[in-house]
Amino acid sequence: MTNFCENSVNVVTGLENYLSCSVTKKPCAFQRYCIAREEAINTEGYKDCKARIKKKDDTIFENDIVVSNESNLVENLQEELLEIKEIPKKKTKTFGIVTLVAKTYVVFDYNGTSCYKNGHFDVKIGDKIEV
Repeated sequence: MTNFCENSVNVVTGLENYLSCSVTKKPCAFQRYCIAREEAINTEGYKDCKARIKKKDDTIFENDIVVSNESNLVENLQEELLEIKEIPKKKTKTFGIVTLVAKTYVVFDYNGTSCYKNGHFDVKIGDKIEV
């Protein structure tokens, strides 16, 4: 018995031989290579393929998102994305106290930990420096 999905297209380019789904435009997830026929064929799992089942409803899957042919779907998705978008939190500035000043770096105390910054800074020992 031959299993063959109606959406499968056999692609042969050089040494590559695989089935491509005409609905999702990606390689078929339910395929195997038949040595006797020397071509790719569908496995039994193709009967449960979501792209094959949903094609009857005139929808297609792209990257696990169902995309319909309706034009207002894009507008609805854009509105949902605007609602989901997080408001960036304000960053509070944190400071450390300078403990050592050198020509190319500065060492400072930040919450009991010694840290350093590379660069030239115009600071003295005891000054606050932004972390």
